[in-house]
Amino acid sequence: MSLLYTHRTVGGIVGTRSMKRVLLVLLTDAPDLSVHAFTQAAELGAGTVYVNLARLERAGWVNYTREESAVDRPPRRLYRLTPDGRANASELLGLRPSRQEPTPSGDDHA
Repeated sequence: MSLLYTHRTVGGIVGTRSMKRVLLVLLTDAPDLSVHAFTQAAELGAGTVYVNLARLERAGWVNYTREESAVDRPPRRLYRLTPDGRANASELLGLRPSRQEPTPSGDDHA
């Protein structure tokens, strides 16, 4: 089964197909990303990108800076993962082991 079609939850974020696409874009080495960059890279509509970024922001996985735009346009938000967000995104995408507690092996009964 494809990575995009399995749903896992980490830190209250559900790994839907669109969320995984947004996280994959965030995990690239690209500099701060605008919503326009997300829509192109993740092949998602702007509304879907905004909803997912808002969820990630509320969970503390991303933060943003504002960049002034041309006259008569609002400032753009440029998004990036926080350190915790990077770790959580990697876990949600299955790119590293989960943070589950190790199970006792029973080897300490010597």
